[in-house]
Amino acid sequence: MFYAPEDPAKPCKDKFRNVDLVSDAVSGMCWVASSFAFREDDPPADDILAARLRAKYWGAQVITYRPFIRQILQFSHSIKNHASCPNFPSVSSEFRQDVTAPVIHPKARTHGDIDPQVVELAKKGIKALIESTRAFHGLGDKRPIITNVFGTAHAQWGNLLILSAAFRDPILGTYVDEELLRTLFHKTNQFLRQSATATSALRTDMHILEGLQRDLFSYDSRTNSSFSIGTSAPGCHTPRPVPMAAQPPMPHHMGDRSMPHHLQMNSSHWQW
Repeated sequence: MFYAPEDPAKPCKDKFRNVDLVSDAVSGMCWVASSFAFREDDPPADDILAARLRAKYWGAQVITYRPFIRQILQFSHSIKNHASCPNFPSVSSEFRQDVTAPVIHPKARTHGDIDPQVVELAKKGIKALIESTRAFHGLGDKRPIITNVFGTAHAQWGNLLILSAAFRDPILGTYVDEELLRTLFHKTNQFLRQSATATSALRTDMHILEGLQRDLFSYDSRTNSSFSIGTSAPGCHTPRPVPMAAQPPMPHHMGDRSMPHHLQMNSSHWQW
């Protein structure tokens, strides 16, 4: 829609050129039957058809607003790592050149320089990520009847990676509630466990989320009680420690203990 490359062979083809117009058009609910219409602040649906419709809606919203989240995350990373650099890296845009959308100005150097409209659209993106992730949470604990279980579960995994990065961001973190994020981790890992076989890529997704959850919140017995180490499979992201031979006696004086290497999360894994 907004990201497609230019197609000179079809110069007259109608294209969406304004993010705000598309947003306003779908949020009015004129496109859906009244029996399935909903408000954006409604809780997750308890009917499978309504839940699938809302999942599609919020998935489209994620695609629309995700670039604004990326802009802010990329800008925050530049401030942290290149604040004193004369060649401050500019934030790139994913949109086609003919699309009307706000961007962070190349001369911006602080978070206060960010266009408020970029922040507002990123806030909508955070909302869309949350609602897309929990679209099926109103259906109970049984696995939902959906066409593409793998695609749905993997998309929810990706949503949580972005929400985790936003949670740590000085601007976007304001819009990510910690308790809600914990719940999303718990529910999503539960869904992945229902859907994944021992050698499935979804099993790897699950272990990555478990490791990221520990990195964000340390160990939480409430949300991790069902994440037994016994469920680990070969190739998991946070493998079970291997028993080691007894170490030689150490002096009584010991330095600071660092976190075991297998539990350390490389932040570069979560970059865009």
